[in-house]
Amino acid sequence: MRRANAFVFTAFSHFCAFSLMLLISLGEHAPLPSRPSIFWSVLAGILGGVALALFYRALASGQMGLAAPVAALIGAAIPTLADIALEGAPSRG
Repeated sequence: MRRANAFVFTAFSHFCAFSLMLLISLGEHAPLPSRPSIFWSVLAGILGGVALALFYRALASGQMGLAAPVAALIGAAIPTLADIALEGAPSRG
């Protein structure tokens, strides 16, 4: 069985998803988002794609016991810390 390069596979899947969303938005005549929104969306897509490719590479190399819990912890910690920074820590009541 031939293995695909994780980075090429992830880049291709992101390109296909981007193309589909672009076609749908053009078909619906959706307004163009603001420049900061476009910037943050592109940055999030790139970072998410790189993270997913690294995760696939770790799984393919047999590091599942380490990669999965670290990915879960980071995946939960980043939004939580961002929310605490933006909204403040939760209160007791």
